[in-house]
Formats: sequence, C-alpha cells, structure tokens
Amino acid sequence: PLPKRITAVGHVHLCPTCRGISIGSVPRRRRCPVLDNVRRIVERWVQLIPDVRFTLQIMVATAPQKSSAKARILQASILLFARMPFSETSLRDIAAEAKVDVAYVHRAFGSKSEIFRQALEATAALDEVFTPDGNPAGLIDRITERAFLRDPQCIRDVEPLHLVLQSSSCSEARSILNDFVTTSIARPLADAFGQKDIGRAMFAVSILNGFITMRTVLGNPGLLAMSKEDLKAMLTRALFNAMLT
Repeated sequence: PLPKRITAVGHVHLCPTCRGISIGSVPRRRRCPVLDNVRRIVERWVQLIPDVRFTLQIMVATAPQKSSAKARILQASILLFARMPFSETSLRDIAAEAKVDVAYVHRAFGSKSEIFRQALEATAALDEVFTPDGNPAGLIDRITERAFLRDPQCIRDVEPLHLVLQSSSCSEARSILNDFVTTSIARPLADAFGQKDIGRAMFAVSILNGFITMRTVLGNPGLLAMSKEDLKAMLTRALFNAMLT
C-alpha cells in the first residue's frame, strides 16, 4: 500500500513510513521499499500515458453530451426564426421551446435582436455553402441547390436563407439581415469571382431571394409546375449572368 503522504523538496524525497531519504534513484541512507514501489508505479504510468490519453478521448467523444441551457435557447431560436418572422417570435416563445425561464434568456443574450444575430451566425457556421473555395461554378451550384428550401422540421433542416426569408420584411431585423447578407453571402460570392465591389453579388442575391419568395413563400403555380432541374439550370444562368455580364 502507498503511504498517505510523501513530501518532496526539489529532488529530495522523504518517506514518512520508513523515514528513508533518496535523491532521484540513488539512496542517500538506506533503500526505501515504499519509494521504490512508487517509482515503479510512476514509470509504468508514464509508459501508459499515450494509451490512457487515447482511451479518455474515446470515452469523451462517445459519451452522451448534455446541452447547456444557452445552447438549447440558441437551437430553439433557430427553429422558431426559421418558421416565423422576427416580429412574431417573442422571448417567451423561445424560452418555452428551450424549456427555460424567460428571465434566463434575458440574462444569457440580453435581447431578441442579439439572439437573432447569433442564430444567423450559427446557421451560417453549420452551412458550408457560402464558404469560399476558389471555385465559382461550385459555389453557384451550392447556392442554387439551397434555393429549393423545405419546411424545417428539425435543426438539421434549417438553412440561413430560412431566417433571411422569414424576417426580410421586419424593420426591426433589417440592419442585422443587411449585415449578415453582406458579410456571409454577398462578400464570399464576390470574392469567388474576384470582384472587390459587392454590387453584382448583391444583385445576384436579390435574384435568389426573389425566386425563393415566388416559389416557396407565394407558391407560384407556374414555378411549382416546372421541374427542379429546369429551374436550377435557369437560376444558375441568371446568377452567372449577374456576376459576369
């Protein structure tokens, strides 16, 4: 058994069991079996450290993670803002969806505008469609694919454009949406085409927003009657023309 306490000063170790003193591995007075046992255990653990670390990493990665209250609030707000406009979503709605007290929502985020801003940033972080990769054709293809929005049933279904579309007519969310569209959509699109000015990119975003509004929000029969392949090809040409001509 190991002693309850082994004191150490520098490299000089005093064993309170047998009062033996050793410096490093060289005994100063007499050999201490307790210290020898401790030394063997430490050396064994040093050899096992890589395996122990790997095992702990696997245990942490596979263990079920309990989401924090703040994370639940953000997830709840993303779903609600994807389904309802900013003006019709209250802090009480978010608190009820996240199963927390509305006072905690105030403490955690401060305001509904801040929750909305962070919800937009969170969906953009999850969605890699607007990540610049130096391939304009690939970026346009990913953008047009996301234009065919579906009703968000869970957090995985939510796209940034859901939130933009739902709250685009809300005056309270206007500045947040303008900043988001500029930095997270138009700027990467302009960079992909090597353009310093974002004017063309904003025009392309306007085309995209108009298409989604007519087809998804208004349910225009003419657009709904056309195949996805034809619509995507036409939308792709329109976005390329906006960026290049």
